[in-house]
Amino acid sequence: MHAPFSNLDIKLIFPQLVVALFILIAVGSGAWDKRGKSFGNAFVALIATTLAFFFVLRQWDISAVAFNEAIIGDNYSRGFDFIFLAMAGAVIMLMAEQGGAGARAGSFVFILIALLGMMLAASAGNLYVSVVSLEMTGVAASALAGIYRTSKIRARVNPFYQASVLLLIVGVVAVLHAVGTTDFFRIQNHIALGRGHHREILLGFLLMAPWFLIKAGLPIAGFRSAPSGFTALPAPIAWFVLAGPRAAAVAVIFRTLYVALPAVYPDWFGFLAAVAVALMTAGNIAALLQTGVKKIFAAAGVAQAGFALVVVASGGVYGNVSILFYIYVYILAGSGFFAMLALLEKNHEGEITLSDLAGLERKHYVFSALAALFLLSLAGAPFTAGFNGLLRVYMSAVKAKQGGLAAVMAANAVVSAFVFLRIIFVMYLYRPRTEAKPAIPGFSTAVIIALSAACVLALGFYPDFIRHALAFFKNCAIYFD
Repeated sequence: MHAPFSNLDIKLIFPQLVVALFILIAVGSGAWDKRGKSFGNAFVALIATTLAFFFVLRQWDISAVAFNEAIIGDNYSRGFDFIFLAMAGAVIMLMAEQGGAGARAGSFVFILIALLGMMLAASAGNLYVSVVSLEMTGVAASALAGIYRTSKIRARVNPFYQASVLLLIVGVVAVLHAVGTTDFFRIQNHIALGRGHHREILLGFLLMAPWFLIKAGLPIAGFRSAPSGFTALPAPIAWFVLAGPRAAAVAVIFRTLYVALPAVYPDWFGFLAAVAVALMTAGNIAALLQTGVKKIFAAAGVAQAGFALVVVASGGVYGNVSILFYIYVYILAGSGFFAMLALLEKNHEGEITLSDLAGLERKHYVFSALAALFLLSLAGAPFTAGFNGLLRVYMSAVKAKQGGLAAVMAANAVVSAFVFLRIIFVMYLYRPRTEAKPAIPGFSTAVIIALSAACVLALGFYPDFIRHALAFFKNCAIYFD
């Protein structure tokens, strides 16, 4: 696996360095100004995401490692970088347009810090970089939830998370004792050459599993006050906190298992398949019990993480492509829906619940139709992006001859579809209980909703749309070189 790589060091992490530089600029330019003048900070953050996006495009199709294989740059990591940067840019534009109390002091800085952690996680080539980058993302996400929390409860570390951190440390020490390194490629070579200590290596990674799975399933569970602050988050930031850290954790898990441990796939398949089933089932059940829209998506996101882990557990068939495609369609549809949810929040105090959406179609049929499109995609309806995303997940299990896992995944997909279809039923079939009135969208909101809707439809009818779009933009980046 080393053959196609060359050592580029600083050049390979130039997009991440751009984001880090603009974090310092944002802090220095008054990101902590309590007077609510956040437009300048939003502008700085938007420039950071735009420049980083441009430099990621320039590196497309370049495969390299840097810093003694601690960083891996390839199309897998850059594919995640694209969606992280696009999501962060959309959130920044939505929050800048919302303005006022919506964009509180420091929020743009924490968005950039979380973005930097996600980008580093997607490129991580050893355990240290993986852990530090995911922890950076999780702390920034929890800080965002803390900024907007309405209760006065002080942030405290969750005891279950503390236990997972302790197991993580013990696991890393076990791997170090067995191999003498935490680099994925060197662990792979150690196992391939039959140098022993296989059980100790597997035990080390098993001990680390709870921490990584918390990051994939419940990204803001590290602090007790974070969940209470989550419902008070503006819709765009809530979606960023929900989807971004989860996607980064899934990216790390896939990279870790298929770069460090491919030779012992039979030893960890059963465990990961069981975890995927547990996440899908628990997430769907929890989502069915919720009435708040954000809480529904938070619980359903656990199930979505389980769907993504089905691909990881399926032996790498369609592996990185299926993971990326599923993450893309999930984030695109969710971004569009939460941009619309933000319009409802402008004229509503408190959390949006299902009762607030009852009968929404009767007076706001265009709004309801667009919201229904995004929900149909999340439900996996045919001719939407979500259908092709779930199909790739299912086929990855089928092609790997994991029929039982494919059957359980399909059953959970039906339940997951009902979770999102329930919201559509409420909008179209229930009588209005409260007067929910969406605000008139600004330019940024309208553009984001339109682009999300277009991508959901385009990827539903033409799944290769993403690949051709990236090729086009890469040519533009080279043209302006």
